[in-house]
Amino acid sequence: MTTLKQLEAMGAFVSDAPVKKEVPFHFEGPNVTVTIFVKRLGIGHYESLFLSEKDERSRTARAISEAVTFGDNGKEKLSFEQAFKMDPQLAREILTAFNEVNSPKKSSAPATDS
Repeated sequence: MTTLKQLEAMGAFVSDAPVKKEVPFHFEGPNVTVTIFVKRLGIGHYESLFLSEKDERSRTARAISEAVTFGDNGKEKLSFEQAFKMDPQLAREILTAFNEVNSPKKSSAPATDS
């Protein structure tokens, strides 16, 4: 029998600590690397971002504004309006980093009784 404490030790609950990521960006100048911090989403926050039918705004801009921060130690947050106006190339790179942090990891097949 697995206990909650064991589940927690296995990483079953999402940490509040953001994940630091570096994303490339180029727009009419030299290539630069943008440092971002991506929040790992628990199932409830993930569902509220992507499965809410009542919100018809851009889900990409919403995900960036709610789960990505900038600046020293990730203390600067974009507004939805800022994320909505973001250059599509940079938004794509940030969304790639978001997906790397929040995509389910492959796990081994569950044990079966034979």
